[in-house]
Amino acid sequence: MNRDLEAPLVDARHYRPFWRRRPQIDRLRDDRAIRPIDYRAAVEYRELAESIAARAWGAMRIDATDRRTGPRDGATVRHFHASQRLLWVRHQIGTFAARLCDQVIIADVAWAELGRRYHCDPKTARAWGIAAVQLLPAVMFRSRG
Repeated sequence: MNRDLEAPLVDARHYRPFWRRRPQIDRLRDDRAIRPIDYRAAVEYRELAESIAARAWGAMRIDATDRRTGPRDGATVRHFHASQRLLWVRHQIGTFAARLCDQVIIADVAWAELGRRYHCDPKTARAWGIAAVQLLPAVMFRSRG
């Protein structure tokens, strides 16, 4: 098995029905461009987004008992909390940093492509991506107050 590839994953928390190459967030961790706490926050950020996508695409199984309880079923409540938490995190770090986090952590956009999108050198795009990821731990690991 190739270590640079991740298998598809569709379950209650994830919706990724495709193979993907090892995410660049992993490479940033391996290069020590980000701290372990930054990496952990990035993974949690990605899991929040993937859990929302899983619910939106119907990847979660809903039992007959869940259909009877309506919008107060556990899956719907978890989806709502994940959506609210992700919106709150994005608000706290700002629009530009949130977009960078989405592109670096979730979409896994290459540095060269980010450079083209933001009309800058890929090294600058990488530095901006790292700076955005480094904002996450302060927000992800504190309670909303």
